[in-house]
Order: sequence, then C-alpha cells, then structure tokens
Amino acid sequence: MVAEFGDSVWEAVENKMSTLLTPAIGVVNELFDYQEALHGEVAFDLKRDDFVDYAVTQFQKRMDRIEKARSQTVEEILFRETPDEQ
Repeated sequence: MVAEFGDSVWEAVENKMSTLLTPAIGVVNELFDYQEALHGEVAFDLKRDDFVDYAVTQFQKRMDRIEKARSQTVEEILFRETPDEQ
C-alpha cells in the first residue's frame, strides 16, 4: 500500500506505528513488574532492558522495511529476492 498509494499511506502507517510502540513496550514492562511483584525477581536473571531493547529494535526494523517499500514498485516488493536467494 505504501508503494502504491504514497505519502498519505506512509503518514498513516507512521502515526499508527508510533501509537503502537508505547503499548508494546508497556507489555514488556507489565510482565516484568508482575514477575517482580509475585516472586521478588525475574526468573533466569532476565533483564528488562534487554527485552525493551529487542522490542525497539524489532520496531525499527519493521519501520525501515516499510519505509524502504515507499521507493519500490509493488512488483519489487512482491517478487524481491530474500537474503537466502542471493
């Protein structure tokens, strides 16, 4: 859709993704808060920051991919080679 319909779709995607980032990180925080409240610590010495960093990294990868699609044709997106195929 971004490739086909341009900037108006990009703006909508950007707004929606920005809106979703806070609740996504909130899920991570809620899970850690729950474990800490229930057990006084998080099992296996897991670190909250590692999970938040991972979530933000995944978010950024998704945004980068969608942004890249802005300059591609629909055919390029649908029939692109994956890294395994190169």
